[in-house]
Amino acid sequence: MNKYSIISIIVLCLSCVFFYLAFLNDELTVGIAVIFPFIIGTGSYAFIAFLFIIIAFFLFSYGLILKRNDIVYNENIHLFSARSSNKQVDTKVKAGGLIMIGPIPIIFGTSKKITIGLIVVAIIFILIFYFFLR
Repeated sequence: MNKYSIISIIVLCLSCVFFYLAFLNDELTVGIAVIFPFIIGTGSYAFIAFLFIIIAFFLFSYGLILKRNDIVYNENIHLFSARSSNKQVDTKVKAGGLIMIGPIPIIFGTSKKITIGLIVVAIIFILIFYFFLR
């Protein structure tokens, strides 16, 4: 995890704080249309929260781009040295995903550990939707 990912997580947490402040000051309306949740903000707290979410998205994306470029650069060096020494390069990739369609989670993963982690995240999302969208 690079510094941009950590900063984006901090900024995202700050946006949650501002969303909470906007909710307390009646500047925020939360609802659900068909199966899609929505948030409507009318005050300065809500504006700052939405702004922080956009900043966090761009910081996280920038961090991923830098990480990808670093990985490609390191793999090129590693592959070059592997070719010269005739060694086999063995890499493992683990990934997973969570798709929320309304209250129904669709979870997939390449390992049991990732899948269980995504199940926990899905349960947290369902509880948040249940308590805030009543």
